[in-house]
Amino acid sequence: RDLHRSAVLLLDDGFQHLPLYKDVTILLDPTDLQNRWCLPSGPYREPRSTGRMRATTVVPGEFRMSPPMVTLKTTDREPAEVEGAVNALCAVARPERFVEMIERHGCQVAHEKLLPDHDDLRDKRLFLGLDEALPVVVTEKDWVKLQHRADVGVWTILVASYEVQIEPADKFREWLRKELDAVKK
Repeated sequence: RDLHRSAVLLLDDGFQHLPLYKDVTILLDPTDLQNRWCLPSGPYREPRSTGRMRATTVVPGEFRMSPPMVTLKTTDREPAEVEGAVNALCAVARPERFVEMIERHGCQVAHEKLLPDHDDLRDKRLFLGLDEALPVVVTEKDWVKLQHRADVGVWTILVASYEVQIEPADKFREWLRKELDAVKK
C-alpha cells in the first residue's frame, strides 16, 4: 500500500517542502501580514503567487477560518478552568496572537516569555521572570519540548489547545471529501 494514498498527514510548514509529494494542499495565507517579501526580508520561502498557484485551495478564498478558540488543559489533558493572572510562555512565529488568545479566554497575562519560533526551550533560565505562584500557559507545540525538563515539575503548566474551523463547514467538508475521493481513484 502506498502511504500517500492511505493516510492524511497534517503538517505545519510542510507545504514548502517541495520533495514531499502531496495530493491535496490547503494553504493558509493570512491577509493581515504587512510584509509579503520572501526570506530573508520577509516570511515567505517563495513568491506568494507561486505558492498560491501550487495549492489545491487557499484560505481565505472560497473558504475562511473562524477565529481560533482556545481551551486550557492540564498536562494530563484534563480541562482547566482558569480566571485571573497567568504566565505566558511560547516559542511560536507570532507570539502576540498567543497572548491575545489567552486574554480572550479570560486570563490576565501577568508575565510573558516570548521566544523565537522553534526555540528548543532548553535554556536553564527559561522560567526566569515568571511568577512561580501563577500557572504557566504554553502551546501544545511547546509542551512537547518542555515536558522532559527536570525543572518543569515545580510549575503548574496549562496547555492551550487551539481549535479553528474552516467555514462554511458543510461546504468545506463536501469539497474535501470530493478531493480525497479523487485521490483514491
